Amino acid sequence: MAIWKQHDLLKHLNLDKVPPRPINTSFDIGRRFFYTLHLINQRGGHRIVSKYLDEIVVSRTLEYRFLGGMFFDLLNFEKSAESYKKAYELIVPGKYISIYHDTIINNLLYALFYSGAEDEFNHFKSKVCNLYGNKFTLAISSIESLLAVKNKDIPLLEKNLKSKKISENHSEVLLACASYLKNDKKGFEEYLQNYERKKKNLVYKSIENPRRYFSGLFYIKCLLNASTDDFKNIINFRNFPFPINAKKMGEYLVDDEYQFSSLGIKEADNYINLYTEEYLIHGERGLGLSSELKDLACVVRAGSLGISFEYLAGEIYDDIGYSEMFLIRARIKQVIHRIKNRYNIKIVLKKYIAYIDEGIITNFRIDYDKNLTMEGNLSAANISKYYSITEMTAHKYMEKLKNNWFNNIALRRI
Repeated sequence: MAIWKQHDLLKHLNLDKVPPRPINTSFDIGRRFFYTLHLINQRGGHRIVSKYLDEIVVSRTLEYRFLGGMFFDLLNFEKSAESYKKAYELIVPGKYISIYHDTIINNLLYALFYSGAEDEFNHFKSKVCNLYGNKFTLAISSIESLLAVKNKDIPLLEKNLKSKKISENHSEVLLACASYLKNDKKGFEEYLQNYERKKKNLVYKSIENPRRYFSGLFYIKCLLNASTDDFKNIINFRNFPFPINAKKMGEYLVDDEYQFSSLGIKEADNYINLYTEEYLIHGERGLGLSSELKDLACVVRAGSLGISFEYLAGEIYDDIGYSEMFLIRARIKQVIHRIKNRYNIKIVLKKYIAYIDEGIITNFRIDYDKNLTMEGNLSAANISKYYSITEMTAHKYMEKLKNNWFNNIALRRI
């Protein structure tokens, strides 16, 4: 189902009050809220739903499946596998329904693989084959082929590719991996470009979210132990503009060099610094980023991929409470309307996904620099004069900037 269609289902949940905490799906209000989280996550609201997942109490097979899917989208494959295992244990063999249960087994196998739990994958593979025969051959063969890539086992990889028992989603990328391992760089780029084109097309059609598009390619890079230069004609992993917000993908860390640092030329007329919260829009300079400016920065960074309302809400609001969760669509519409009125910048809305014209993007510099553009001493008096704010506000800002610096150092040490 296309991502944008998920939002249409929310109205049928009829949520009219805030559920008690911890959320428990044994109660009707808790169950409806849980399905709300599932739909918001499907549309890219990973940051919004993440804080509710650890304390949720679920009991049904489908609920464990959806919980596993949410952790999967958060790239937390260990917890995803835990949820899928519980869903798997609740499947009654005599009452197996493919449309509900196939996804549980497929995703359990993939979650175990992505989390690096190879022994557990082999254990469940044996159980699944004994119970269901060849029903999951495509998934198992695809994962074993990815393991062959990881272990640089070219004969096994080529044997699996010739067997045609490979998931259609993985055949092109596995052919690319086989070419890379054989040092056929031309074949590698051709197959990978076809794979990347298909993945990006799914994003354009709102069938897949950009986070999965990036993480899938990044995971293959890590699996091959390839350099970023090997992928430079397909995707630039360094300083990837879309707000991915991931420190880990499966068993691989996402280093600082792949985190966002800047977009656009320094000479651009419009400027937003996400670290210092300095901005310059149409000649108006200031400190402190409003919801409108945070939203604008996200849409510019998203570029042609676009960004869903739920993804935006997770980026621009520090905390979204229970009741506010049901007002995301209306709130983001208001923010985008204010951007148009306040800054005369048009953002196109299509099925609750926001896009901005390429011509506008080229006139923006989005930064994560820890320094202000202001020259001279970093004093309250200078800040007050340069940004046309009171000295009291300048003092508060300096304290906030200092805390940001200390927090950033602390996070890097974790």
